[in-house]
Formats: sequence, structure tokens, C-alpha cells
Amino acid sequence: AAGLIEDRIGSVPILIWAEGENYQVLLRMRENQELHFKMEGSDLVDLKTASIWDPRLGIAREGPLQGQVLQQIPSFSIWEAYWFDFFPEGEIFRTE
Repeated sequence: AAGLIEDRIGSVPILIWAEGENYQVLLRMRENQELHFKMEGSDLVDLKTASIWDPRLGIAREGPLQGQVLQQIPSFSIWEAYWFDFFPEGEIFRTE
């Protein structure tokens, strides 16, 4: 099952989506409006317009925002054992 986290980096609203080995980090903003999402099956649905988004690409496939694209935020994955070698003050999100 896919997982979804809404958070902020400073004042920047982000969305982190993950499913298995795949993940994406996206800016949760369109036209100066902050968006909030929920998962429906394998799709993201924004709560304000009910537009349906592809989480892998960040593209709205259906609804009022169809064709809009969420900006991808550069990211990388790393094993937890190595994370703290590079970022000793860093945090790790957990779903448990």
C-alpha cells in the first residue's frame, strides 16, 4: 500500500509519497494555494478540488486542475545506518 506524508521544509509545504521502492517528493502548491491530499487507491486526490493526481509524476489527470503539474523536489534515498553519518542531527519519518 502507498503511504503519504504532508509536511513542511521551513515554510514550504511538501508531500512525500512512497510505495514499495518508489517515492516522490512534491511541492504542495498550485497557483499560490496550498493543497492537501488523501490517497484513493493508487491515486492522490486533492481535498479542495477533488482533482485526481498521479503521485509518480505529480500531474493532475482528472478534475478542475487537470494538466497541472506539482513541482518535484530533488531527493534521494539512503539506508538508515548511513543517514546519521551524513546528517547526525537529521530526522527519519516512521509510519509505525
